Amino acid sequence: MLKLIKRWRARHDQPSFNIEQRVGTYLLTLPRCTRHVVVASPRYKDSHYRGEVWADAAQILPWVEKHANNVWSVCGETQAARLTLPLWLRGADLDNPQPSYLPSFFVKVLEDYVLDLVHHGWVTFWCPECAVHHRYICLDRRDQKSIGDWRFWTSE
Repeated sequence: MLKLIKRWRARHDQPSFNIEQRVGTYLLTLPRCTRHVVVASPRYKDSHYRGEVWADAAQILPWVEKHANNVWSVCGETQAARLTLPLWLRGADLDNPQPSYLPSFFVKVLEDYVLDLVHHGWVTFWCPECAVHHRYICLDRRDQKSIGDWRFWTSE
């Protein structure tokens, strides 16, 4: 029986796969991250923002690393992007003031956390109407309703 198990295992051994090498090769195909990362923008598909939310790559890196270690996704693509995002940010060219736009899979990782970055004070807001960067915005609640313990509102 032991011989049979050894033969079966030897037959099904997978060739070695170096994930770090594959991720490194993939990162080289992406545009290099710069000092300012646009975490929300009307340029991103299905975005509900009228302006752009810019974050400093060095400032959000510790949060992104913690997020990558503590959050797990059942979608393999999303999880791979979550683990790759800190590597992309670490390679940022901090001397380049131009904004870097996120590849679509990184947008999916950060889209639910934009307001967390706002509340930490790590972002600035680019308004295309007045062509100015704003440090603070006014978050307002509209149409707040309470039904028992539940509260509903629209954030603006």
